Amino acid sequence: MKVLFVEDHEALFAVFEHAYPRLQVTWADTLEKARKSLETDTFDVILLDLTLSDSKGMDTVKAMVNRGIPVVVMTAHPSKEFVTKALELGAADYIHKKSFLDIDVEERIQFAVEKHRQIKRKYSSFSFGDIEQMKRFISCPPFEACGRKHRELVTA
Repeated sequence: MKVLFVEDHEALFAVFEHAYPRLQVTWADTLEKARKSLETDTFDVILLDLTLSDSKGMDTVKAMVNRGIPVVVMTAHPSKEFVTKALELGAADYIHKKSFLDIDVEERIQFAVEKHRQIKRKYSSFSFGDIEQMKRFISCPPFEACGRKHRELVTA
């Protein structure tokens, strides 16, 4: 599995790369380098730190979601509000950096990738009945963050 690891601390990248040798990991320490990597290579998932030298917080999430690749947010300070906002913007999951070596990150990544595939499959055959229905669908972020809205559209 190919991972784009977007993190400005090289030591954390080294730990990750050592802990998960079966993953093909490309490191980008800035948002700009991550964008360039996405232009020249394909990835199965993006692991994304939110505090980079050229981007901070939810702006970082907004810059990486909707690229057809699941994004797993990495944070040192998760709060319920923070995590909810990242998921609403389209992140597939989040990982607390302090638990990086205590959990199976590879399993979490695989879960995020599979979740992304299922949603793509579910909506690839979605039929837009009318322009208003299309507007409502487009206004929702990916990964069923709109919950009720998506269910209404599918059953409408």
